[in-house]
Amino acid sequence: MGAEGRVHTTWDQTGASTGRVATRDPNLQNLPNSALEVEDEHGDKIAINIRSAFKAREGFEFVGADYSQIEMKVLAHVTQDKELKAFFAEKRDIHTLIASKALGNVIVESLSSTLLTSKSCPRKTD
Repeated sequence: MGAEGRVHTTWDQTGASTGRVATRDPNLQNLPNSALEVEDEHGDKIAINIRSAFKAREGFEFVGADYSQIEMKVLAHVTQDKELKAFFAEKRDIHTLIASKALGNVIVESLSSTLLTSKSCPRKTD
């Protein structure tokens, strides 16, 4: 916490093993968008929105940015790869394209439900 009573985070361009930008002390990147259900001191369930606890300084506002697949979008732009550019222009998921290529050009549209199912399956962690 800063001297003025505000929470400050540290941005780290090399802090995540994935190569993505990370924040620490505290990590403010994973605050849920939706309300969380918690129990108050009487045991009653109440819904709170954690993000509503953060207020921008007078004259400023918070800006949200989604850098989803940014590295691949930059790659498509720099290389002018027609297939990648078309895929992003159509707002399709790049992971689906990569899976399609890895599986020998399987029809991309048929992968979507399979990929979503595989992402949500329980996995053994030990």
